[in-house]
Parts: sequence; C-alpha cells; structure tokens
Amino acid sequence: MIAAAYTTQQDAETIRARLQQTQGIDTYIHRLLTEEVELNVTATVGQIQALQNGFDALYAALIETGRLSTELDKQAIDGAAVVLGAQEARMRVQEASRALEAVLGGSNSEVVVGLRSLLTAADDGLKAICDHNAQETVGMTAKIKYHQIDLLWSFVRYVKQITAQKI
Repeated sequence: MIAAAYTTQQDAETIRARLQQTQGIDTYIHRLLTEEVELNVTATVGQIQALQNGFDALYAALIETGRLSTELDKQAIDGAAVVLGAQEARMRVQEASRALEAVLGGSNSEVVVGLRSLLTAADDGLKAICDHNAQETVGMTAKIKYHQIDLLWSFVRYVKQITAQKI
C-alpha cells in the first residue's frame, strides 16, 4: 500500500491517472477534511503573533511538501530541487519554533505544547527529506509522502485535542 497527500483534487486525479496509465496501478482518492478552528486567546500581541507564525509555518510546510511530492511525481523537478524546497520550509519552521520559544517557552498551555510538538515533528521530517540521497528519487518521494501524511494526521489529532476542551 502506498499513500500520498495532495493539496488539490486536480493534483490527486493527475497522479491517479498517471499511475493507472503507466503502471496499471489502481488507486483510490480519499478526502481528509477537518473543521476550521477559531481560538480565543488571551495573550500579548507578541504571543499571538508567535502562535500565528507557528501555525503559518506548519501550513506552509504541509503545502510545500505537497508541492514537492507532486512535482517529483510528475518528474517536473529533481531531487536537488526537492532538497532546496525542503531546506527553505525547514528554515521557516525553525524560525517560527525559535520565536515561539522566545515568547512562550515556559508555557504549559495545551495549545502551545501541541504546537511546539508539531513544529518539532515538521522540522524532523523536513531534515529527513534534506538528508535523503537526492539521486534516489523513488525513496525520496516516499519519504516526502510519509512525512506529509504523518504531519497532517498529527495536526488533525492536535485540533481535535484542543477543541475537545471547549465548553
């Protein structure tokens, strides 16, 4: 079984058709949706900005890994381009993580602790992509897909966890 995450239905359909035509592989597309979350936060402007930057960096990492996976699957980019894209996404995640720690490092808030954990997971996964042999693109695309799906599911669990506390 192989799994992949794509940000658009069109990208998923394109890869599905290519797999069927070129390799005879039957596939299934499953849409994963989560409800929008609105957080009511009591914090300073700097704390709110650090949280927002963390969420933005996570979202950007998910979008970038999806783009890299899709482009690599389409053979529109090579492994070296994947490494560059992953390095840029990783720098943004690390910057957001540092800012979060600088402003909210001592916080035990479920929102902060969970976001910190997600940023660490994003950084670790992006590092694994950067460290992969850029010439071995089949393994690289599998690593990207695994990281993206793992991070996405972790984010969904996080959202469910923080929204379960709502009264």
